[in-house]
Amino acid sequence: MRPKGSRRSTSSLKTVALVLTALLIGGAATVGGLWAAGVDLPFLNREPDTRGLMKVPITTRKIPAFTNVTRDYLLIPEKGTPKYLYLPPEMAKHLEVLTDFRQILGRVVDHEKPPGYPFTEKDFLPKGTRSGMVAGIPPGKRAMTVEATKLQGIHALRVGDRLDLLSSQSIDMQKVFTHGKGASGASALQVGFLAQQKQAAVRVLVQNGMLIAPVTTRVVPIVSNSLTQGTITRTKPIQEVVIAVDPEEIAPLAEALAIEAFVTCVARSGLPDDPGPASVTPSGPSPADQVAVVERIVGGVREVMFAPKGGSGPMMDNRGMVAVPLCGKPIVAGTKIKPEHLLDPATHRPYTVHIRPGDVRRLGLVTDATRIVGRVASRRKDPDTAFKEEDFLPEDAASSPMAAATPPAPAFGAGVTPLHTPRRAQ
Repeated sequence: MRPKGSRRSTSSLKTVALVLTALLIGGAATVGGLWAAGVDLPFLNREPDTRGLMKVPITTRKIPAFTNVTRDYLLIPEKGTPKYLYLPPEMAKHLEVLTDFRQILGRVVDHEKPPGYPFTEKDFLPKGTRSGMVAGIPPGKRAMTVEATKLQGIHALRVGDRLDLLSSQSIDMQKVFTHGKGASGASALQVGFLAQQKQAAVRVLVQNGMLIAPVTTRVVPIVSNSLTQGTITRTKPIQEVVIAVDPEEIAPLAEALAIEAFVTCVARSGLPDDPGPASVTPSGPSPADQVAVVERIVGGVREVMFAPKGGSGPMMDNRGMVAVPLCGKPIVAGTKIKPEHLLDPATHRPYTVHIRPGDVRRLGLVTDATRIVGRVASRRKDPDTAFKEEDFLPEDAASSPMAAATPPAPAFGAGVTPLHTPRRAQ
């Protein structure tokens, strides 16, 4: 039988243990509740040791593209104090991050900036740029707001992507031929064959344009009147997109949209070694150029007849344009350019594209084939690209061992026999 004193001491220890356990649980629950409620608990906020580190300002929320950076994008909303990222001086110098607020505030970012990132000089547009949509327009270009549903393929592009715009419009050649008596013999057969084919006029509207603002939806009001309900106002969503084009491309694009032509968006490569503006998209042949209109007066009666134009296929409408030679096949750097390098691989005829004179001057393209043939390429040339002076080595490079191994080429167009000459109708 245990003594009474021993039982009393055991009971006291249990009571003390229960009281301590209750205090610990209650204290932990109280601290947890205060922390969950957002109460600042100083003893839990242990500041990291930042001695020897540089303070780098970072964003506290997303900054849209072409936006002027203000203090609101750099301050913590709850505290009103700047948010910093602490980096070693060597790393900050290597990353070229900006540490001074004066280098950040008032500048316009050229792309969307997510929260939690520092700034570098590459994040900003040149000083003095106006904020907003106009900040994204390249120098010398104009911005056009177009209904996105009228540009096939524009929805998949992002801001800054380069693009070409082509318009296509079907032509009913049978209606054209019904206005004339037609030709006779072989010409009539060829014209009749052309009349049965589906024809479309395809031309390039925009070369090397750029997407300024992505597809956005805007609601416009529509007002209608009725005898029973009176004036009713409804809303209609419209998807719009903003693109940058050259000044001389505004009118052709507006014309194509006005006549409801089918406009296709062709995306350009985003790789750094893309030729860029030097790579041009040629327009398609015009069906009207395949047939010549001949007007004659017989016995006081005016007649119009049609005849096929030429015997070598359709011709390109080059009114007011400049013919620019294109590269027909790949040319390795250090190769002396021959006439066959400027031939179309499919037709074995001179490969050219007709471009506006202003674009030729702006891009610095070589239009004289005699200034191309016999020169030595300074870098690789891909097919479907035009030539510029920077594509050639200096004139004295023609005497180099690699160039000397290539026999001299005759002048382009003189004494050049195509590999295949299409037969003409007998």
